Amino acid sequence: MAYRGADPTAVMGRRIGAYLLDGLILGVLAVAIMAPSAFGALKTAPTGTYDCTTAVQATTERPRLLAVCLDSGGEIKYMTTGDAARIQRSFVLVTALEWVVFYVLLQGLAGASLGKLALGLRVVKPNGEYAGIGRCALRTLILPIDAACCAIIGLLTSFKSRGHRRLGDMAADTLVIGKDDQQALQLARSGAALPDRRTLAAAQYAETIRPNTPTWEERANQIHIPGAPAIPGTEQALANQQQRPDQAPSAAETTWDERRGAYVWFDPESQSWLQHDAVTGQWKPLDT
Repeated sequence: MAYRGADPTAVMGRRIGAYLLDGLILGVLAVAIMAPSAFGALKTAPTGTYDCTTAVQATTERPRLLAVCLDSGGEIKYMTTGDAARIQRSFVLVTALEWVVFYVLLQGLAGASLGKLALGLRVVKPNGEYAGIGRCALRTLILPIDAACCAIIGLLTSFKSRGHRRLGDMAADTLVIGKDDQQALQLARSGAALPDRRTLAAAQYAETIRPNTPTWEERANQIHIPGAPAIPGTEQALANQQQRPDQAPSAAETTWDERRGAYVWFDPESQSWLQHDAVTGQWKPLDT
């Protein structure tokens, strides 16, 4: 899907789904990591050593409180309150580390947590570039506030604010958008005029019926292959494009290439096709 001039942040349904999916993944991972420690902390005692109805030790003058007490008839499985507190502290630490990996490192480097990746979302700066580790760390630090009271605070601010930003997004100056809109958002911020879907479809149809339009095979002969001699004028065209952002391609010149997943543009000065790089935000020679 190419950018259509609509609000690329209007993805609240997918954001909620990604939040729930992330929570499920985080919970399953935490339980899987802590299960061996929890089962290892269980101790065994003969029946009658503890009274599981009151969860206290029944054979001493100073009863010992238990966090877990299971009487199977032949023996008792129990866990002391001290062991239980240690398991809880470890669980909190594991959960915090998961948050750092999911919401800071993964979102900062790959643009999304696992839930957002699965549902096609990206966390970006206002110019469409990945938010980075620093911004993701700040928005994650405020996530507990947004998630308080069944996430009411985060939902209210996201639905009511411009750009659908929760408090963490406002503090870090980030946006959550669909991955299909990322390149288009970068181009729109650079000043390039982007076609809507109807104009784009018409332009692509006109390409198929125009008698003198070269085929993709013919165009491939003009593409610079990495390692081969550079196409004359390509470097100069790229330099001109970077130095003169006011001369960005118009709506009629840019085309969305579904196979490459990028906008492409034929540069008349270098007589070569260029494609937009979503990572750097620059025009580069078309990949073969």
